Parts: sequence; C-alpha cells; structure tokens
Amino acid sequence: MANIQINEVRTVKYVGGVQTFEIFVTCTGKGDLPHTGIFVHKILDSRNSLDDEFQRVANVADITTYEADRDEANRLHAEYWLSSTVTLAYTEIEVADQAVRILSDRVNTLATDWETYQASFDTHEEYPGGRDYTFPTGDPTYIEEVKADYVTAVAAYDTAVTDLATATEDYTDATTALSSANSELSNWTAQYNLIHGGGGEAGIYNQFSFANTKFDGLYDDGSNIVSSINTFLSALDQIILAPNSGSYLVRLTMNSAEAYTSPGPSSIGKTVTSSGGATGVLHYYQDSTKEWWVTNEVGTFSANQTVLVPPVPGSVGAGTIQTVSKFTPVPYYSIYEALKAAKVSFVGILNEAEIASGQIASGLAYCDGVSIATQSIIQGEKEPARDAAQVEVNEKKKIQLDATAAVNVAYDAVITAYDTVKEVCPDWSPDPPLPAQP
Repeated sequence: MANIQINEVRTVKYVGGVQTFEIFVTCTGKGDLPHTGIFVHKILDSRNSLDDEFQRVANVADITTYEADRDEANRLHAEYWLSSTVTLAYTEIEVADQAVRILSDRVNTLATDWETYQASFDTHEEYPGGRDYTFPTGDPTYIEEVKADYVTAVAAYDTAVTDLATATEDYTDATTALSSANSELSNWTAQYNLIHGGGGEAGIYNQFSFANTKFDGLYDDGSNIVSSINTFLSALDQIILAPNSGSYLVRLTMNSAEAYTSPGPSSIGKTVTSSGGATGVLHYYQDSTKEWWVTNEVGTFSANQTVLVPPVPGSVGAGTIQTVSKFTPVPYYSIYEALKAAKVSFVGILNEAEIASGQIASGLAYCDGVSIATQSIIQGEKEPARDAAQVEVNEKKKIQLDATAAVNVAYDAVITAYDTVKEVCPDWSPDPPLPAQP
C-alpha cells in the first residue's frame, strides 16, 4: 500500500491584534486514494471559495461520494467538496496542539479504513452485480451477539453525542464568562487610566499634581515678591520720610534769577550746606523746576540762603533758595502709597491662592486614594478573574475536543458493529436505526 502523505506548516501571527496559532495542511501524497482531496469543505458561496467552511477529515464514504474538483461540485450543485488543503487557526496554543494531533489521527484512520475498504469490503469489481448469500448460515447465537453488540455501540454513541453537547455548552458558557471578565477588566482599567493616567490618557491625578506644583511655585514666588516689596518700601520710606523727625523731606526751590548749577546724580546722598549754617542730605532733585529735596539735619533752611553741595573737590551743585516747603512729599510719594495698597491687595490674593492650593492638594490626595483602590481591584480581583476565566476556556475546549474525538470513535464502533451484522444478515434492518454520520 502506498501511504497517504501530508505536509503541515505551523505559524504564529497576529490576526486583528490577537495572537493566532495557524496550521496549514496539504495532502502531498494520495497513496491508494483516487485523489489528494481528503478534507471535506462545505460550499457557502459558490462564487467565493474563501468562504468555504471546513467540516472534517474525509472518511471512506466522503471519498466515494464527493467531488475533488470545486468547479465540478458547483456544476452538480453539490453542498460539499473534497479539498487537498485546509487551514486551522486557534488563539490558544494548547488547543492548536491538540487539534493537530486529532487531525493526524483522522488522516491515519482514513488511510487504515481505505485499505480495509479496498482489501475486503469493496466487491464492486469482483461482483459488479452484487454478491449472493445463501441462508441460514453461521451460528444463530453469534448473530444475536453481534446484533446486541450493535445496540450497545449505538447506545455508547448516543452517550458520546450527549457528552459532546454538554462539553460544547460548557465551552460556550466559558467563552461568554471570559468575554465578560475581559470587559470588566477593560472598564476598570479605563477608570484607572482616567484617574491616574495611562493608555495615552493624561489622568486627573496628573493634572491635579501639575496644578498643585504650579500653585506651590507661584505661592513661593509671591512670598518672595511680598518680601521684596517690604524691603523696597522700607528703603523708600527712609528716602521719603526724614529719619530724625519722621516728617517728609524739606523741598528747596531755587531762585530762577540767580545762578544755578545742577547737583548731578553723583550728589545724591551727599551733604547739602547753606550760607545760614543749615545742613542736610540730598535725596532727590529736579533741574527743570530747580528743586532739591533734602533731609534737614542741622539748622534751618530759609529764603535767600545760598546752598551747595561741597566741592569734592570743586562745586558740584549750587543755587540760591527762593522758597522752603517743609514736610512735602517727593514726586514719587504717590508711587509709594500705591505700592503699599497694591501689596495689601496682593497679600489677599496670595492668601486665597494658599487656600486654593490646599484644596488642590486635598483633591490630589483623594485622587491618589481612588487610583490606588482602583488598581487594587484590578490587580486583586479583575485580572485574576480574567486569568481564571481564560484557564476555564482552555480546559473546556480540551474537553470539547476530547468529546469530539470520542464521538468519532464511538461512531466508528457503530459502523463496525453494523457491518459485522450485515455481513451475516444482509437483509437485516438495524434497530435502533443507523445514526447519521457526525
């Protein structure tokens, strides 16, 4: 006997983002079969062979019944045809591995059955018009025994079919439970990502954290600004108010008809002397109006006195007093008052910002707590539930495959028992009737 030969190409790839284990099987040697078409396919769309649905590895009846040419099968309006190739795809490696073993068993069974069929069962060539038997023949007791064996085989087959239905239902329930577990895990993961970030989402927690950091930085900057304002105000206060009397600076307005020399920027902070013996410190001057503001430290400045900033060396600034205005603010006093008012307002805003920063920090802590709780549920409940559901699916699929194999074995036993009875009782009508091929 020439052996049937098949070639298997096993690959793993992603199909629609899902890891898929694929087996492409080709019958490369037909042995004693009439052709290499050993895989039964159901034609769903006569115009599109890609829609064909794999049914099973062929048995002897398939080989002698169906066409191995799809076009010829379509011409005959056949529902099934025999292909030399089949592609099997599974998402679980254990299931794929088991399926390969079962397929190999089926091919082996076909080869063995075809050998038996040609060697002893098929009498068409030897007896084209059929073979005659004369009865009674054989042992009646034996006949009853083989009939009883047939009944037992049918009962075992019915049990195997029931077990397969139960296994299929259990597998369906397990896949439904896995889908539900995956959905639950996805929903909780989405909530975690929404709160703490992940999966391309920024996360409320991260936004809170960013805002909290910025508020802390702004508050620190604001505190530094207030400190700087206080320092500046203190220094400005020393300029505007006379350090000894606590009153405003004395303003000396020079006689425009008399000679006048600008003191210049280098004179600020230097001593001013008058012909009347008064002295002070120059804090500010304005040449356009010939005005000097000084801190009056010794004596009294009065009209018609000449004043100057002593030479260092040489006369730096000089003029004759026309009027003296005591306790008058310098021109930038208004800035001083406005800055004090602005500081009060800014401190109020800063205090409100501190409160807001505290509220943000509370929100941050709350979000952190929720995200930790959510992650705990994901890792402690949802992921284990999904993993357990996946294990259950794998186990139920293996049980279903085993049950499918058991149905085929039981059916083969029925056929064997049927053929044994028919061999001795050609006119026998089976009771119960011969089951349909699974």
